[in-house]
Amino acid sequence: MLEIHRELENYESLFDQAEADISMKGKMLGDAQREQASLSYFYGVRKVELSIMLKRAEARMYAIRGRLHRWFKENDALSSSERQIDKYIDTHEEYIASVEVMLYVEEVYKKFVEIEEALTKRGFAIRDYTEARIKEVYKDVI
Repeated sequence: MLEIHRELENYESLFDQAEADISMKGKMLGDAQREQASLSYFYGVRKVELSIMLKRAEARMYAIRGRLHRWFKENDALSSSERQIDKYIDTHEEYIASVEVMLYVEEVYKKFVEIEEALTKRGFAIRDYTEARIKEVYKDVI
């Protein structure tokens, strides 16, 4: 679990850097166009990595839930119902910890989804600005 938290801290620092990467303020149009593809690729790959990390966290959570369910089923002297066993599992510390990890991974993943959407909008803004500049050139008198 500590390993996942360490990895996610790296993604959080990339997220903090993303605002500066997405901003076009003070950048030359050519520079913004050149970096657009590499930024989209860079953050897109990070989003894919996070989606895999999220699937692993979900799988771990379900594995813990399954193991706990089997344990409660085998060691239940009261013959609890499935609903009662689910309640026991939902309050078990190990299961709660796995859910918290999964939610943290999901939060960081959703942040990178937002970065990707912002980069897409940035690309459209660059295109629109470039087209406007081209139209201005056609109006120049020689």
